[in-house]
Amino acid sequence: ANPAVAQLVGELPGSLTAVHESLRELLGWYSGGPLAGLHPGSPPLHRHGWVEHPDGDERALRAVVRCLEAHQSRRRFMCVIEDRTAEDELDKA
Repeated sequence: ANPAVAQLVGELPGSLTAVHESLRELLGWYSGGPLAGLHPGSPPLHRHGWVEHPDGDERALRAVVRCLEAHQSRRRFMCVIEDRTAEDELDKA
């Protein structure tokens, strides 16, 4: 488990189908799979959204999601998540 990710979105279960809908949307993961445009060799997806944290707070997060070809033709997805809550609050002020 990644403690930095857990701090942003809470503990992650073993499958993306079990995470909160707002996090799946941020990552571009729908109906058990990624967006159609996310495949090996495609440009990374840059997404922004408000994600509900288990403590009840919402956080403004930005995600960059990339699809990589992995072992035995299985796809691997890598994601960088950035907390933009403070910046979004300043923009509102």
